[in-house]
Amino acid sequence: MLELEPLNCPIAKELVSQLDNSNRYNDDEIKKKKKQVKLANESNKNLIQCILEQYTQIQDIEDEENENSRNVM
Repeated sequence: MLELEPLNCPIAKELVSQLDNSNRYNDDEIKKKKKQVKLANESNKNLIQCILEQYTQIQDIEDEENENSRNVM
């Protein structure tokens, strides 16, 4: 059974492995589910990258503001 609880969610490789070892689905269903896993994994990677880029931009702005406030004093 696929585990989908947020704090205990398997990574994409684990999901694919579970699908490979599953007798619950036929080959077409397994291929479809593997494709869904792959798309979700890519989406998550893109989301994480976007969040990191935004965080970096915020940090850069804050660093610049801190430096500017020191120069004003």
